[in-house]
Amino acid sequence: MPINENTLEQAIIAELQGLGYEYLYGPDIERDYHEVLLEDCVKSSLMSINPGITMDILNEAYKAIKDLGLLRLEELNASFHKLMIEGIPVS
Repeated sequence: MPINENTLEQAIIAELQGLGYEYLYGPDIERDYHEVLLEDCVKSSLMSINPGITMDILNEAYKAIKDLGLLRLEELNASFHKLMIEGIPVS
């Protein structure tokens, strides 16, 4: 079987579902298509990962994720990955 974008996407979806993640088809998600992040989902996840976090810290962390201040996709991806691995520095 040839490997193409769809084959890879389906394999990743199956792998993530096997780990307990819920799959939602993009066009079925009500959202602003001008925004890259689903704010409610990100904030909800930040709260579940960091129990007891204040709303001020939550909003500061979300702002840090959203506003990386970079233009090149490679730099954005690298910076976002670093935040997810090393954490988000907030006061």
